Amino acid sequence: MKRFALTLTSVLALASVASAAFSPGNIVVSRLGDGTTALSGAAAQTTVVEYNLTPGSSPVSSLSLASGATSPRLVNSGTATSEAFLTLSGNGQYLTIGGYDAAAGTSGVATAAGITRNVAVIDSLGNVNYTAMTGAYNTSNIRSAASTDGTAIWTGGTSNPATTGGVWFVNNGGAGLAQTTAGAVNNVRNVNVYSGNVYVSSASGSNIGVNIVSGGLATSGPQTITLLPGTSVSGTGTPSPYDFWFADATTLYVADDRTIANGGGLQKWLFNAGLNTWQLAYTLTNQIGTGLRGLAGTFDVTGAPILYATTAETSGNKLVAITDLGAASSFTTLQTAGTNFIFRGVDLSPVPEPTTIALLGLGAVLLRRKRA
Repeated sequence: MKRFALTLTSVLALASVASAAFSPGNIVVSRLGDGTTALSGAAAQTTVVEYNLTPGSSPVSSLSLASGATSPRLVNSGTATSEAFLTLSGNGQYLTIGGYDAAAGTSGVATAAGITRNVAVIDSLGNVNYTAMTGAYNTSNIRSAASTDGTAIWTGGTSNPATTGGVWFVNNGGAGLAQTTAGAVNNVRNVNVYSGNVYVSSASGSNIGVNIVSGGLATSGPQTITLLPGTSVSGTGTPSPYDFWFADATTLYVADDRTIANGGGLQKWLFNAGLNTWQLAYTLTNQIGTGLRGLAGTFDVTGAPILYATTAETSGNKLVAITDLGAASSFTTLQTAGTNFIFRGVDLSPVPEPTTIALLGLGAVLLRRKRA
């Protein structure tokens, strides 16, 4: 975890960048595209955009990740629907996102040979650190990255041939790089950390649904990937789970990008201890008309879950919000990505370390976590 020296110089330096810092209580999305070039399988500019909760408001801040001629960089495929998911660390202080060390416009960036996968760790002041994952997710997609503290990172994705995908571990900076699920499921989507365990969503084989990875917060393998019982049973056709959020140990929300008629939308699952299985309570779909992919959650002052999601249109999609007060609850559209843009991941904005808060005289900051 990054530390700040208690000096006058530090205070002045922090104050000088305050205008570029994220604001607690806001929402952050990963947005692909430059607004001019049509999205394709080529590498697209990846930008982290911060919004407040007022529908249609202008961005509060915008942080474009490096995409020029020089490493390190982080870009994503403009049309790979399973990439560029954004995750808040367990301590609430960092955002993580996976991508490719390539220049914007690189053709077929996910499948081209010789391109290193990178993870960006972003702190509350907008500082970015890139970590190379040499040998991971060869010629296929790195999709997501999650961290407990901005240092320990778990990633999810797939590879071709099927030997370097699944879940990997790496420390911020590159130490300890290891494939933790070698020989297990090679194709996973979103990876999240909750209550001392690593979980992944998958749409592959017999692991379609939300899965737990053995070994707790294992940093090496081989570990196994086991489907949470019941989580693949919903709707018509094959479930298509993307991001997910544990509201607590017995309440799980899953974004599914199928059509609404086939079971897509925001699924609420409850754990039935007597039957030792997860059961679908209902799927929230009012006012969206399409499935969902990115997902983040928190609670309002009454304890009701508030969910933020990105919709599954192929371009110009939406950032939506809903307070879950029951099956009849409706979504509100907060933002639309716009022409030649796409929203992928979403999460809450990171907050400073306690030391930084004290230095800036910010007082108490409400820390609302997506992961625990």
